[in-house]
Amino acid sequence: LANSIVAGNTSSLGADDVSGTFAAASGSSLIGAIDGSTGLTDPTILAGTRAAPLDAGLMPLANYGAPTETYALEVDSLALNSGDNLAAASLAFDQRGVARVVGGNVDLGAVEYQTTLVSTLVDEDDGDYSNGDLSLREAISLAKVSADADVIEFAPGLVGTISLADSLYIDEGFLGDLTITGPGADQLTLDVNTIEDYLFALSGDATSTIVTRPISDLTLTGAEAAAVGTVGTGASMAVQLERVNILDNNGGGVSIVEGGDLTLVDSEISGNNGFAVRYHDSGDLQITGSALVENQGVGLDLHDTFDVALVNSTVAGNNSTLAAGGLILDFATIDIVNSTVTDNTGAIT
Repeated sequence: LANSIVAGNTSSLGADDVSGTFAAASGSSLIGAIDGSTGLTDPTILAGTRAAPLDAGLMPLANYGAPTETYALEVDSLALNSGDNLAAASLAFDQRGVARVVGGNVDLGAVEYQTTLVSTLVDEDDGDYSNGDLSLREAISLAKVSADADVIEFAPGLVGTISLADSLYIDEGFLGDLTITGPGADQLTLDVNTIEDYLFALSGDATSTIVTRPISDLTLTGAEAAAVGTVGTGASMAVQLERVNILDNNGGGVSIVEGGDLTLVDSEISGNNGFAVRYHDSGDLQITGSALVENQGVGLDLHDTFDVALVNSTVAGNNSTLAAGGLILDFATIDIVNSTVTDNTGAIT
């Protein structure tokens, strides 16, 4: 027995999880109840008893990106990084076909922990990370202290609206890349209608290594300032928004000022009471396959930025009482390719 989990089973015969004699070479495994067995004496074995079984920290049986169902690990499972790399040396992939060793040490069980699965729509940070109680805010906090690249996803079937009581801060304190992937913009909405700030508040350190902040497959709404915005300098960040709907925010859609690069792909920014995209004193801006439409402000506001592309996209129906409705270029240049800019109105024509 090596790098495996045997737990959560029941039997009427007195030995729930294991029974019989095991090879002395067995090790680096988690046994819920070791009663009824012999040979499992290696100190790397984590074991409970029938009277006090050990919780393996498993998510429900579901499809976690595999062709077959399996059990993913909870974020605080004892099985995380508890395996023997030598015993897994011949295994390049886990059950799902993804990398077998992540984070330096192999995990126990069939699935290598690679993503943090949000499992509640409640906005909380109470330190309970168990299945059914791990919030998006808690997942972001856990990612901040990890030196690895982190991926946050949502448990199967978790759809609806997360009503946020405060901004979600992603700042220079993060040690690695962070990816947040929703189940689909039509499936999950983040609503931050109770504060006067950004929904995602991003900041970086101009002296640090470029890190990426991909956010995808969500609807973002309700922000007073903008749905996504930089706080202070964000020069070390490359922000990617893919298949995101940014709707009905009071201040605008996306505001990147003194930031890094921004990529907007297959997304819609509409119905906001302000600009669609404000991009000042920042890096590269690439907008592809997206719609900046029907906002009460300018569609695209560019200042002091010179590597901008608008490709296969539409800027239309925007209405600004203070400036041009479609595009503002102030010390800026833009390549417009196979795009439509029409039906915008503004005080500047």
